Amino acid sequence: MSEFQGDFVMKAIGAVLIVGGIISTVSISHAATYDFTPLADPSAVLGTAALGINNKGEIVGQYFTSLGGNRFSNGFVYSGGSYTTLNDPAAANLPSFPGTTAYGINDKGQVSGYYYDSSGVAHGFFYNNGGFTNLNVPSATSGTFAYGLNNNGQIVGSYSVGNTNYGFVYRNGTFTTLGDPLGVSTQAFGINDKGQVVGYYYDTSGLGYVLHVNGARLGDIKKGFAAACKRAGLHGVTPHTLRHTCATWLMQKGTDPWQAAGFLSMSMETLQRVYGHHHPDYQREAAENIGRRPQIVRVIA
Repeated sequence: MSEFQGDFVMKAIGAVLIVGGIISTVSISHAATYDFTPLADPSAVLGTAALGINNKGEIVGQYFTSLGGNRFSNGFVYSGGSYTTLNDPAAANLPSFPGTTAYGINDKGQVSGYYYDSSGVAHGFFYNNGGFTNLNVPSATSGTFAYGLNNNGQIVGSYSVGNTNYGFVYRNGTFTTLGDPLGVSTQAFGINDKGQVVGYYYDTSGLGYVLHVNGARLGDIKKGFAAACKRAGLHGVTPHTLRHTCATWLMQKGTDPWQAAGFLSMSMETLQRVYGHHHPDYQREAAENIGRRPQIVRVIA
């Protein structure tokens, strides 16, 4: 790892997710107004998500098909009204694995993104002139995710060591770790041509104050949580129990595994091994197949 020399802007930002659509500026006065153009890859069965756009209007993202009764992600590039599927050849083409996601595109048409292998481990990729280059941070233990890239070929993303995420900048074969000094888990999502980076981090309190007194942070979380459990008549419950509950509920609601893993700051391997059986798609194909009568083919000589 080397020291990152560029400007580093890491902020907690509000995010707007536009699923499968182009937003175009119509007019600007005191406030801009926009037109929405729906995007739907013709090969999609379960939806299309547009994730990145360059200055030429070329768009990348993912569309979902059904594989073995599960939702499977395919990357795409949208240019000039046409969709081109962009799947890393190393991606696992298996049920219950997320597949490929194309996340960023620069003005040269180079694409960054990530895919999952047959072990459920994520790998970043850089696509250029028809070829894929794998991006794997050497110290990562639970996957590497490539998100945004600029016109200089710098790529940002995140990688996991256990259940902790770190941001990174990749350039010319070198990975540089970005860890906000105020955070315990950092993710980098975008980079401009000046090398400035945006993303977000989690502090030690997580998202806001789960336990508080009139909005003020408690001085001792453990004591406050223990007191709340006592008043509620709960026994054997710890703060970590809330994470188990959250993971279980996300799976029971049919949440896409890679999105749930990111939300929980948990590796895909851990999520699928510990909580995967709660997902409504778990063993669905097996249950459907066992209920079908086998076809008997008679051969008459």
